[in-house]
Amino acid sequence: MIANLHPALPLFAGAALTAFFGKKTGGAVSLAAALASVWAVSILPGDGGAALSLHPAGMALDFLRADKLAVLFAWIFTLSASLSCLFAFGRQGGPERAATLAYAGSALGAVFAGDMVTLYVFWEAMALAAVFVILAGGTEKSRAAAYRYALVHLFGGICLLAGLVLLAAKTGSTAFTAALLADGGPGSLLVLAGFLINASAFPFSAWLPDSYPESSPTGGVFLSAFTTKTAVYVLIRGFPGFDILIVAGCLMILYGLIYALRENDLRRLLSYSITNQVGFMLVGVGIGTPEALNGACALAFCHILYKSLMFMSAGSVIAATGKRKLTELGGLFSAMPLTFAATVVGAMSLSALPGTCGFVSKPMVLAATADAHMALMWLFLEAASAGTLLYAGLAVPYFIFFGQTPGAPEASKKPTQGREAPVAALAGMGLAALACLGIGVYPWPLYALLPFAAPEFVPFSPGRVTATIELLAFAGLFFALYAPILRRRPGITLDTDFFYRRGGRFLYRLSDAATGGINTAAADMAARAAAALHRLTAQGPQRLAAMVVTLFSPLLGKNAQRLRDEAALAAQTWTPPVGVTLAAALFGLCLILMLVL
Repeated sequence: MIANLHPALPLFAGAALTAFFGKKTGGAVSLAAALASVWAVSILPGDGGAALSLHPAGMALDFLRADKLAVLFAWIFTLSASLSCLFAFGRQGGPERAATLAYAGSALGAVFAGDMVTLYVFWEAMALAAVFVILAGGTEKSRAAAYRYALVHLFGGICLLAGLVLLAAKTGSTAFTAALLADGGPGSLLVLAGFLINASAFPFSAWLPDSYPESSPTGGVFLSAFTTKTAVYVLIRGFPGFDILIVAGCLMILYGLIYALRENDLRRLLSYSITNQVGFMLVGVGIGTPEALNGACALAFCHILYKSLMFMSAGSVIAATGKRKLTELGGLFSAMPLTFAATVVGAMSLSALPGTCGFVSKPMVLAATADAHMALMWLFLEAASAGTLLYAGLAVPYFIFFGQTPGAPEASKKPTQGREAPVAALAGMGLAALACLGIGVYPWPLYALLPFAAPEFVPFSPGRVTATIELLAFAGLFFALYAPILRRRPGITLDTDFFYRRGGRFLYRLSDAATGGINTAAADMAARAAAALHRLTAQGPQRLAAMVVTLFSPLLGKNAQRLRDEAALAAQTWTPPVGVTLAAALFGLCLILMLVL
């Protein structure tokens, strides 16, 4: 029975409890909840034997499909949550702690979901929790970014829900399997669109660098791990071998690389790097061979480690200096040597330097590309890998810890004042760095977790090591020679969100003008109707009395005009003679009888 314990339950329990404690006690509760989720993953059989399902109204809801693919992602999600909780220990408020644990728990729920309904519930819960993580940044920019994040992911959720409904109507099943999604019909394409939006696929990539940098220094570490990698997981699960994913992945690689080379904001640069690296994973999913899928899984696993480490380092620098622009930073090596060491390990892992986890994972995708006889694709991925060293492996550590490039303004060359990160944060960064190096030196435990049967990958072959070192050395030489060109400049990098930000304002003004005109016309019509009703009620009795006395004036032997004047005066003062009132009543009764009969 205990083997069926869902690993997300400790995280949700921690989210419910931690909000009621102070920073240190709440931090301990959060860390304990994350470690409990690691233990829950460790007791899962990993062969699909564990199951937890409900059957309301004849519908099968599978909450715990614990096969090798799900368990692999559960391992890295829970380990990342534990490292992130350690890094954030004592520095998060109750609402942010609750939001981050709920966010991690929702990602685990999506990973173990065995049907589309359960997946959708946790998918939306993950998006909602992420909104509150971003809001915890506590600034006006955070609130605006959280609002835009919610809108983009609401659209993605609508696509997913619409696809789910169409598939259920067509097949009568809500099972989450590749066979169900393989028909390429409207339902499958809508589900694919929902997944790609969460993966930050171009042109929907701008939500990521727009939102993650506006979170708190600790919240960004959690955000870097879950949303995009959950999307990679569901794409591996549902759409392996879809050629469109190769195209989407290449666009993401190119988009992320170009923007990361230009970006001046430290955490926006790392956010573009996420899109760039997820692009490699999508290429592997699109190729669809067991070797390529294992490469995508291994890269996702390692990417969470080194990208969390990079966000930890960036968060420590921002917390220590209050600055986040590369043009405002420099000379921090003497003040933050341990943070520098962690940054170097993360940057080298991101660049796939031999001896790091990046080297034993990313080349798996490149090797699968070569084995699939996609020579041009292989060349593109190799070049993009070298570009990673330019924007992250060398640029980030150099600009932050040593200073600006030659030719930069003198003011920017002054050392930035800062202090070393807290002990808990250093412990989190240290463990993440050790994991990056440990997997890089001894990757076979990771390879044993990979879910697909594929030929053994040999990471340390002389040819592969030599080729990687040569490629990275060439990129390093390029950086040394052309560093002034790569120097960041103050400014704002326009992204595709420019179109829906400005376009949204234009549509708002257009709709406001259109609906404003309708409202004005409706108000004018209402005013005219009210005035007409007022005239009718105010002058109606007077005119009715005048009409009646005109008809009966010959019988009364009086002048008709005089009678009308008397009747009008009586109607205005509500004092008509009894005879006139009786005559009006008889006239009205006759009209009613004529209409009825």
